Amino acid sequence: TLRDARATDRDPSEPSWIMDTRGNNGLVVGAKGSNVKRIEEETGAKVDCMKDKTTVAISGRRSAVEDARARIEVIMRDRGIEGLRGRWDVPGEWRWEDRGPGRGGGG
Repeated sequence: TLRDARATDRDPSEPSWIMDTRGNNGLVVGAKGSNVKRIEEETGAKVDCMKDKTTVAISGRRSAVEDARARIEVIMRDRGIEGLRGRWDVPGEWRWEDRGPGRGGGG
């Protein structure tokens, strides 16, 4: 399947985006996982909603991760949730980025 191919093709040194959803992982998941499935199919990124219900990890090619990240931010913004924090999970690096209102893409 596409998801299996992504998992085996993924370079383990590629960074992941770790996003703090402030306890709103359910919005990211959607009804019966519909949002996650759509985002994964349309972007090629892998979206993992953690059991803590506050964290989402997005992995894959950097361009796919950025696309998935933007789509999740739109879902959250549509529900009035802005200013999400996140960080790139890169070997040897760690930092948070604030994504406040009106701050455009890229981080």
